[in-house]
Amino acid sequence: MYMNKSRLILYALVFSLVFTASGCSPSIKAYKVMPSTKSVQASDTNNDKNTDYSNQWGISQIKGDEAWIILQQKREVKVAVVDTGVDYNHPDLKNRVLKDEGYNFLNNTSDTMDDNWHGTHVAGIISADAENNIGITGVVGKADVKIIPVKVLDKNGQGSSDIIAKGIKYAADKGADVINFSVGFDVKDEFISQAIKYARTKGSFVVVSAGNNNTNCDNSSPAGDEGAYTVSSVNDYNEKSSFSNYGDSVKIAAPGENILSTIPNGDYDYRSGTSMAAPYAAGVAAMIKAQNPNLTSEDIEYILDKTAVDIMEKGKDQETGYGLINAKAAVEMADKLGAKNNILKF
Repeated sequence: MYMNKSRLILYALVFSLVFTASGCSPSIKAYKVMPSTKSVQASDTNNDKNTDYSNQWGISQIKGDEAWIILQQKREVKVAVVDTGVDYNHPDLKNRVLKDEGYNFLNNTSDTMDDNWHGTHVAGIISADAENNIGITGVVGKADVKIIPVKVLDKNGQGSSDIIAKGIKYAADKGADVINFSVGFDVKDEFISQAIKYARTKGSFVVVSAGNNNTNCDNSSPAGDEGAYTVSSVNDYNEKSSFSNYGDSVKIAAPGENILSTIPNGDYDYRSGTSMAAPYAAGVAAMIKAQNPNLTSEDIEYILDKTAVDIMEKGKDQETGYGLINAKAAVEMADKLGAKNNILKF
């Protein structure tokens, strides 16, 4: 039996999760809190056309830089970040965010400015400007990948599942090729489950984070929901992060520790969590779509699964799914595929 409404807090490690509902649910204990890493100013990340991404270990780990070389984009790709909003004035995001296509479901306005940090950090991991001579580079490199900001969480990273579900559906209706949803519950939620199914029927590929409790996420939303592509976190040694959730629902693993990205007010910071791992997968999914726009969400999932690098137990396992996401191999496979119906013949 599902509750009428759920309240959540982000899966980011510096926050804790609380679930409430009309007097019929106990509180859920807070997530483990981990110390934040050092702050980084824009002056610390200046480089020549952003070609020096040595502070972004995850990009080379997933062979993102090798994928950029072979990527031949066919059209613009849109990724919706359903989160706390996005700082659309950030110098590394202002040319990447489709401000006019976003929506704020908390205030019912078009202003999606991030008053937290989480959504801005996620957006930067996916698509930070690679050609503005400052800051960082998104997973997609120079590819034309735009962000649709959808604000469903408040300044404390809290929101209700019915509102969040509206945000997911909105993103799908706006034509998002990929939806990144780095938030979650410790329980199943019908609003979220149905919204994900709706998004998939509209052609959106939905990427979600596994969660940070080091527990099984199969019976939680969105990680355990049908149609969600669930991402766990690994460190730079390709080991499962100590905080990362696990389960049969985990499809793939991506970098999630000490990830440098954008935060509001033009700044940058390192953060850790499966919230940081999910946008790596969203970025690679966007590159697949850019390489071959004819591919469906099912095709993208197939490619990601088949090209992942097995890093734990042989075959699919609960901690890292099919393995570490491999951007280069994924783009190569997308390029080799012809008509979308040929994918299972490959």
